[in-house]
Amino acid sequence: MAKFSVRRQAIFAALGYMAIMALGMVVMRFVFGYHYGQPEMMRVLIWFEIALSLFAFFTARRIFGDWRCGFDAMDWRGIGWMLPHFAVVGVMAVMLAQLWWPDDSGLAPLVVATTLLVGFSEELMFRGIVLRGALTAGGRGRAIVTSAGMFALLHGVNVLGGVPVLAVVTQVGLTFVFGFGLACIALRINALWPLMLFHALWDMLLFLGTLYQVDFGVVVFVGIAANALVGVALWFFVLRRGVSSSAR
Repeated sequence: MAKFSVRRQAIFAALGYMAIMALGMVVMRFVFGYHYGQPEMMRVLIWFEIALSLFAFFTARRIFGDWRCGFDAMDWRGIGWMLPHFAVVGVMAVMLAQLWWPDDSGLAPLVVATTLLVGFSEELMFRGIVLRGALTAGGRGRAIVTSAGMFALLHGVNVLGGVPVLAVVTQVGLTFVFGFGLACIALRINALWPLMLFHALWDMLLFLGTLYQVDFGVVVFVGIAANALVGVALWFFVLRRGVSSSAR
């Protein structure tokens, strides 16, 4: 029963995280008049991201006794699985640098700060708390799907930020695929910080691209596809056979 209690605590923690984010979307849209996707929304969401980061950090410590949620020494032998991820953000960074211009709005630092917090808090919550919590009550496959499903559900609150329903449905589907791949990587490398770094850079570049009107085009879809392929390959050739470092 204790093991199932940890899983329940992790699920309720994720729902609490979503509630805070939903409140942020409501305040952003109906109090300040911003819509999701506008860089200006960072003026509001940065405060909620601070709250979410603190919530995730202290929740992880309460459930697992440590913010790393049971992840220990990183297995550097598995970092190669993330090379496609960092290659894609590298290409995006080069594209952005070519069209960078002075910005007097003050939004660029806000985008950077907010997305760094997003990378930290979302990875800690969904690849840390939820994934580890689900692992205490079931196999890896179920834990990975639970983690990806909760991560996808989080993005459903974007409808409160003014995103059309069909676009939200698409985003939920894509983030499930993304979450699946990242959960597999987390179990392979036995660490969260590389995922936090990638997640922060990915969101940062996407929103800076919006601010500076950079069309990343097919590069974004290549990144999503690469993450999905890495996740599938990891599952079938590594995790399903029980050779991840986190299993030892």
